[in-house]
Amino acid sequence: MVEERDELKIDMDNWRLDNLTNGKQAAIEPYSDLVQRIIAAGGILEVLKARIETDRRRRNECRA
Repeated sequence: MVEERDELKIDMDNWRLDNLTNGKQAAIEPYSDLVQRIIAAGGILEVLKARIETDRRRRNECRA
């Protein structure tokens, strides 16, 4: 399926590994929902920033 220096692409819409060098394809297991949300958010740092901001807003609403 894969040789050294082959160019690969992960198709996350169809959960497939595409070898762009030799044209072969293989089904892959989807990431967990949590990992998919982290990727969609732009990475774990973006998730943490959003969480901190949400917590900050909630605290401010409780004080008001």
